[in-house]
Amino acid sequence: MSLIKWRDEFSVGIEEVDHEHRELIELINGLHDVMQVGADQVQVVDLLGEIYAQIASHFALEEKMMRETHYADYLIHKEDHETLLDDLRDIMDEVEDDGTFD
Repeated sequence: MSLIKWRDEFSVGIEEVDHEHRELIELINGLHDVMQVGADQVQVVDLLGEIYAQIASHFALEEKMMRETHYADYLIHKEDHETLLDDLRDIMDEVEDDGTFD
């Protein structure tokens, strides 16, 4: 069973961004699925690394688009991106260091 299901309300109306959002949901659901069946530490670390890389790349695209369109809340949105990446990195470090991923 999927953890996250794509809903139309997730759409931002930019095909490239929406496509990447769908891909990220698939990666997150894939991690959830393998954890449900007893993934080991290596699998979880690898999948978290892939998710991290995809999110970082996606945020770079979003931030580029925001700069190009002079998005008024760019700095706030960029800070949100950095916070999420920091939180994900903390989770990755915890899994790598002691194997916990409950």
